[in-house]
Amino acid sequence: MYVNESGEKRKFLTYKCPLTYGLDVIPEDIDFVIEETSDVITVYYEKEPVDGFKVENNPFSKEIQFKFLSDLKNVRAVEGACF
Repeated sequence: MYVNESGEKRKFLTYKCPLTYGLDVIPEDIDFVIEETSDVITVYYEKEPVDGFKVENNPFSKEIQFKFLSDLKNVRAVEGACF
């Protein structure tokens, strides 16, 4: 979600995780790191979504790209990264 100029929270990205069934199920812990440069917003993720990512609308003037990494520790260390 993002906050528009009117202060409203708007959805622009959907991520679905696989359903897990059974007794004593532990909910999925989904982790993202977002890094912004002058022309690209990169969303790093460590678990594959069901049916990929869905960008419903891009409110930004930058390209949005997605990159899978099995470990997000190094990306979290980048100054200005949001997680």
